[in-house]
Formats: sequence, structure tokens, C-alpha cells
Amino acid sequence: MKKQFLRKLLLRTGAIALLFTSLFSLPASAQFNPPTAVENTYPTAPAIGLTGHTSAYSTDMANIPPYGNVTLSLAGWDDPNPAQPAGVSWQLLMVGNPAVIFAQGVIPYANVRDLEVGWLDVGGDPQVLVAYYQNGVGHMLDVYSMMTGTPVFLYTKVLSAMPNYTRISIDCHIPPYAVGIAWQDVGGINVCVGLNSSPTITYSNILTLTGTAGETGPDLAFVHTGTGLMLQTVYYNPVTGNITESMFDFWTALGTPGFTLAPTVNDVNLVGVCQQNNPPDNPNAPPAGPAGPKPPPVIRVCPYMNIDGPGHYSYDDWAYTYTTDNNNIKVRHMDQATSPFASTVIVNNGGPWFGLPINPALNINPFPFYNRISCGAVGIVVAWYTNYIDPMTGLQAGYVGLNMSENGTALLSAPWYLTVANNPTFASPTPVLSISKQDDGCQDMFTVFPELDNTGTFRMENKYPPQCVNSFKGEAQHQIECNDNDRIATFIKTHKASNGLVRVYPNPYSSNFKLDMPLAYQQDNMTVVVTDILGVTVGKFNGIGAKANAYLNELSKGLASGTYLLNINIPGKEKETLKITKLD
Repeated sequence: MKKQFLRKLLLRTGAIALLFTSLFSLPASAQFNPPTAVENTYPTAPAIGLTGHTSAYSTDMANIPPYGNVTLSLAGWDDPNPAQPAGVSWQLLMVGNPAVIFAQGVIPYANVRDLEVGWLDVGGDPQVLVAYYQNGVGHMLDVYSMMTGTPVFLYTKVLSAMPNYTRISIDCHIPPYAVGIAWQDVGGINVCVGLNSSPTITYSNILTLTGTAGETGPDLAFVHTGTGLMLQTVYYNPVTGNITESMFDFWTALGTPGFTLAPTVNDVNLVGVCQQNNPPDNPNAPPAGPAGPKPPPVIRVCPYMNIDGPGHYSYDDWAYTYTTDNNNIKVRHMDQATSPFASTVIVNNGGPWFGLPINPALNINPFPFYNRISCGAVGIVVAWYTNYIDPMTGLQAGYVGLNMSENGTALLSAPWYLTVANNPTFASPTPVLSISKQDDGCQDMFTVFPELDNTGTFRMENKYPPQCVNSFKGEAQHQIECNDNDRIATFIKTHKASNGLVRVYPNPYSSNFKLDMPLAYQQDNMTVVVTDILGVTVGKFNGIGAKANAYLNELSKGLASGTYLLNINIPGKEKETLKITKLD
């Protein structure tokens, strides 16, 4: 069933309403442009619970042999409660018509947080990437092949051994040749990037961004400009109360021989020290009446930042969203065409634009998305959850949004808020919404969120409104061509031997396993420490790489069935952790 994607909220009363009525001939109710969006509910089972996190990724560029060129849509969901189901759903859709579903399925997960999804085309093999935190173990990256039309597990890359949960984030670059991952570790914000270097993905060392000790909640996004292929990052310091936005060059990170990387700090935004437990209700609620109690003091909640940028552009622009009071939705953004400095706009208080303020309510979990540049001008869609009562229905508005100009001075969707397709009877109270960060790899703006259906069960809603949500004129396009093919070829030729992947095979195994490593590593000193999943060391090799497999062959034969970690260190060249499972 197709549902409305835009509903009219309320204009200001009096002269302002009369002014808008006289200036514009508007329909009785506004809708997304066009008025309806393709949508489906998937998965239908199992029920997804309230969820604590969702993620989305989509591309029209997936060539999956059984179906040819398709739209690949990925959605991840998980819950802080480990008893609730978690997973990654995948759908193969007709390009240009997402209502046609060729195939779909779910990769189940358990006992995880932050299931983040992405995709790379690795030598013609469309590979699904799933980054997550495994409770009590650490941060992981799973890679699946889609060559057969369904996900086939390839390997797990272990990113950390953090005993306690911290956020992890992933983004991929279109054309599909680059991936970036960021997470919070003991020493600060860690990052790892990967390059499609057919037939495998070549990963960088795990790098700690210098100056990030104590920073939390990282998110990142690719921007490809004349400067190069950059990763924009954002993180928060709960001691200083600062949100920092920085960036680093993808190629520099990929070729860094050490384990630290110095980012360029673009902006420091002082938002104040927060409390760890966000209040469930609006801390700025008005008193009950003239003689009622005074409103409670403003409580600063810990900001949860989401960042995005235009995929290909002339400037290293970016925008991230957050709230510090569960009330005002803020967008911190950089528009270098108009100013060398970042600025902040509150999008729901009626301040910068005409329209009804909806900040006297619970407003949380905002998410930004840059419109694709081919729409004629760059706009930033901002979506969030609100319990504001929509006067058109008398129900909570739920997920809403708007489309603002890149410099934050105009409301491109004026005078409407965009209602992100709630069932008008069973609006979801779950404050979790994600939009695919791909602005130039898909015709539709893939959006996912949980919704309460008419059986009282939460399901994942997949929405496909067209990218160009408004027809508007504006500044000239600044699109640049993505022409890194020569650089990719040069990197593979000059660095593959010294920065190649170490692989463990077969995985899983039943009798014994070995390492597959570049020839250049055979004469290097290396250390391989084998531990069980609890961190207990069961074997250790220290010597010339060419002799490692003889040791591991004998060790692996005597191991009990279960999961083990191989901590590999080749000083100055590679340091990574691989996961291997022995079958019964």
C-alpha cells in the first residue's frame, strides 16, 4: 500500500498565512514530489522490535550475474537488547522501478550493535560489507559475495578487541572502489580504509587519528573533490563539550606504513558537556499554567552526530546533524562557496524560514542527506523523529524532514515539512531512521525506519522517493568526474606487494589452516598470536614469514572446535586480526 510522503503542517496565523496564501497557489495538502513513493515492508519476519539502530545503503550500479544490472538495497537493524533479533536485509530491484523485486533475503545476526552496511564491486564480484560491534568482543567487518544472487560469506576482518560497546560507522564511494570505516577505540578514533584491488580488497593499517584521545561517537562520509578523495569525520568530546569535524585523504591513509594518521581539523563546535542518559521527554516543556511549576532546567544530552557530504563536488563541503536538548534539531554545515567558516542552523524553530516551529516537542535522532547534484542545485535533506501533533491528522507526526539549501539560508521544501511516510493510524514511536548516503549512485533516496503495523508488530519500512524531491533553481552545478582509475592502477602496481592482505584459509576449516600472504612477506619477521574468543593464547609464532605455515599447520590440527583469532604483526607493514572457525 502506498502511503503519503508529505503532509501539510500548519502555517503561521494572521498576516503571514494570508501572505503565503496570496503569493502561492498551493494544494490543500502537500506531498513528496512526486506525491507517492515506492515502498515495501521487509523483512516481514522476524519482527524487528523497537530497534536501537538502523542503517541503509543503495546503488543502481550492482551487476549481479543471475539478474544483470540491478538496484542493490541494504538495510541493517539491531537493538541494545541482545534478546531482540538483528540482521541485514538485502533486496535486488529493477533499476528505475524499485517496485519490481527480483530477489530478497536476510543475513541474521545476534548479540551485535551498529550493523552498518555498504558495497564494493571487487573485480566484478559485488561484495556486501557489514561493519558492527560484537558484544564483549570488539568491532568487526564481514564481507559477503553476491555473485550467485544471494550472500555467500567470505571472511571477517577483526578491527578491534574493545570489551565495551562503542560506535562504528562505514561509508563507501561510488564508483564502487573505496570504503572507509571509523570506530572509537581505547586510544581515540580509529579508521581503516579499503580499496578494490581485484581480486581482493586491500586494506590500510588500522590507524588512530592523532589528537582524538577521549573523543566519542564517530561518523564519516566520503567527498570527492578537486582536493582528492577525502573522508569527512565528526566526533564528540564529553569532557570539553566540543564536536570536531576533520578530514583525511583516502590515499594517504591507504599507504600509511605506521599506525597513526594526522587529520585536518576543519571545525570545532562547542555544544557543551552532556549527561550520559538522555531524558525520555522534552526538558523544555512549558509549565502547566500561570500558577503551575516552573519549567525544568535545560539538560544537555549527549549529541549523536550523523555526517554527509556531496559525493562529487568542487568543494570539501559537509553537514552533520545533532541535538543537545532533544528539542532543537541542529545542522552544522560548511558551504565554501559562500563562506570559509562553518555555521549552525536550527531547522525546526521557525527562525530562519517561514513556517510553523515544531520544537516545543520531543525531537531526536536527526539524519542528513545531500541531494544528488544532477537535480540542478545542492540541497540538504534533514529528517528526524518528532512527537509533535500533526494538525492535519491529530496524531504524532513521527518521522519528518525538510529540504534546506546548502548554505542553510532557505527552505527548499517551503512551506512544508516532509512527513517520512508514517501509517496514519499506527505511527511508529521508534526514533531510528537512516537514509542511504549515496547521492549519485541511485535514482531514489532509499530510506529505512521501523514502523508499527496494524497487528502491533514493528517492521522495517523501505521507502524509495525520487532523489529530486523538489524542482528548484539555484546555484550552478559543481560536479567533477570521478577519474581515479589511473591512480588505482598505480597504487596496486607499486603498493600491493608491500601492503597486501594476509588471508587465512580454508575458513572455516576441519583439519588444518594456513596463511596466504604476498611473496614480499615471506622473508619478513612476523608474529602470529593465536587466541580463543575469550583472549586466552593457544599458540604463538615469531619468525620468518616463510616458516609460519609449518607452525600453524601443526597447531591448527590440535585445536578444539570453535572460533579463534589470529593477531598478525609484520612490523612497519601490516597489523591485523583475522577470525577462523574450526568445525566439529
